[in-house]
Order: sequence, then C-alpha cells, then structure tokens
Amino acid sequence: MGLDKSWKQWLIPDKTGKRGGKPRFKKQGDICSFTFPRVNSPKAGVHLGDGILKLSRIDEIPVVLHRPIPDGFAIKQATIVSKTDGWYVSFAIEDDTVPDPLPMDEIKSGVGVDVGLEISNYQ
Repeated sequence: MGLDKSWKQWLIPDKTGKRGGKPRFKKQGDICSFTFPRVNSPKAGVHLGDGILKLSRIDEIPVVLHRPIPDGFAIKQATIVSKTDGWYVSFAIEDDTVPDPLPMDEIKSGVGVDVGLEISNYQ
C-alpha cells in the first residue's frame, strides 16, 4: 500500500469518525505474515469451508473470496498477511491434472531456440 493512502487514513476520519494510526517505519521484529503449510487436512492448522476460515488457536474468521476455487484444485498452503487496511489470506493451490516433468535421464533430444537481437545505430 502506498504512503499516500497511509497518510490519508491517519489524517481523514472514516464514516464512523475513527482515524487510523500514524504511519511509522517497520521495526525489525514486526511480523507481517505467517504461513500454514497445510490446509483442509486432518493435521492442518487451517480449514476453509462455506466462507469461514478456521485458524487453529486463533478463531473462525469470515472470508470473502474474490474468485471461487476451481473444481479439481486442492488448497495446499495459506499465508495470512497483515496490511494497514486489514488482514488478507493468500492460498497456494495445486491442480492434479498437470503432468509431472520428465526426469533428465529420459529426455532423448532437445530443441533450443536462439533469438538474435540486432541493435541499430550502435556506436
């Protein structure tokens, strides 16, 4: 988020008359994000369902998905990020229909493409 938006949130009150905190530099110990490596598995710390994100040892949080998670995709990881205007979650998803890459031993031939650049008026 830009510096301009931070100053405006501090100087101009919102609809309820509240103002944001004064912009300040980040300290070395400030934690802005944390990641849960598993989602929706039995030992996971995060479970997503019906617009509710359940975080272990924290609470249930209502979530607004800006786009639906496609069918056939699995949520692998969730990163919770704190920004000046609220908390956000970013999901890493996996598609099982993508084939695994071939091992280097099984590749018999390769094709290389070289693109030449010509610079005009170069002295």
